[in-house]
Amino acid sequence: MNAPSLRSTRRLSLALAAGAALLLCTTEASAQVGRHSRGHARRGAIARQLGITETQRDQMRAAAHEHRSQIEETRDTLRAAGRALKTALAAQPRDAATVDAARAAVHQAQEAAKAAREARRADVGAALTPEQREELKTLKEARRACRKP
Repeated sequence: MNAPSLRSTRRLSLALAAGAALLLCTTEASAQVGRHSRGHARRGAIARQLGITETQRDQMRAAAHEHRSQIEETRDTLRAAGRALKTALAAQPRDAATVDAARAAVHQAQEAAKAAREARRADVGAALTPEQREELKTLKEARRACRKP
């Protein structure tokens, strides 16, 4: 009688562990979907507040699409530089020159990524009227004020 109850206890434990793992994976996936949809909702709300026309929306989409490959390339470069730095820091014995070079590569990749994002932002924002740009600036400042204590 002891053996069957031990087996059923193990099965129950495994089933509970599998259920918990499934629940965690589902929760994480739904959180990621939620983040994605909130971004779209926020952009849509801002577009309505600014009164963006369909022509402007098309111009903004085209400008964003134009920069997509450059942004992806800089993102990939930054990830590779980060992995190289992590490898250099984990090496035993650690070579200071290699670590410094890897840090410099990360810094350079960060600057390139920042420049690509700013260029995209400038081209996308070029579709806005001066009044819409001022309104967007006001909205951004209000959002920043809410985030900072």
